[in-house]
Amino acid sequence: DFAIVPDLSPQGSGADRIQHAALKAARDALEKCRPDLVVLSSPHGLEATTNFLLYENSRGEGVAKLGQDVGRSVTLDLRLSTHLAPNDTKALLAARELSTHNVSGLLAFADTAPVSLGWGEIVPLEILRQAASERNGSRSNVLPFDTLILSHPVRRYVDSGAPMVKELLGLGPALASALHRQLPHRRVLFLVSADLAHTHQASGPYGYSPAAKAFDRACGKWASTGEGHYLLDEARSYVSKALSCGYTGLVLLHGLVTGRGLQP
Repeated sequence: DFAIVPDLSPQGSGADRIQHAALKAARDALEKCRPDLVVLSSPHGLEATTNFLLYENSRGEGVAKLGQDVGRSVTLDLRLSTHLAPNDTKALLAARELSTHNVSGLLAFADTAPVSLGWGEIVPLEILRQAASERNGSRSNVLPFDTLILSHPVRRYVDSGAPMVKELLGLGPALASALHRQLPHRRVLFLVSADLAHTHQASGPYGYSPAAKAFDRACGKWASTGEGHYLLDEARSYVSKALSCGYTGLVLLHGLVTGRGLQP
């Protein structure tokens, strides 16, 4: 949320730098990839108990209300609409690579209305929307590319996803292979919504743990080097105390890029 509204964070926390860095990363990604399909991985979307979900509707719409969970006075309503990619979603669900990886489709309202989106989908997509608007001069709240959304299951809450590491390292390469084989005509940008530790302050909603700083540092080392042991061993050892909803998405990303012979 701080990447959208820095005022939600205490003064001097560096949230404004997060906002500038997020927008720069989004601009760079759009310039380099020029995507016509964004695949969003989110831990805060519509969640099944066991399976990962791919949204099957033709459109998604929603409003994100920010600021309430941190007790700040700033509350912002973000309205966003996006064209989803139901044919691409069906192609992925039919892919043999995903047949053994607990991935299901979710179709809301028989596709007679858009599937409801919340802050878990809207915040990361809004950063891309703002970057795209800078490029094309549009002020529309409709994303200029199709979106495919993958949500993570409720069981990620068990030790912040640490028990799912092996599974995610298998799902990542399978998803990469399915995207490459089933959607060869698409230019795909893979976007991971991934917050870090929630336990930096005793006054915060989740209390304080010394694991928070160590977890964030390990994730930073992984992001800057691509070396898996920082994420899969070091960060994993802290995550159950650090409380990070984004850990499963980072591990999925690591599996996806290394499975294709790339670097995070």
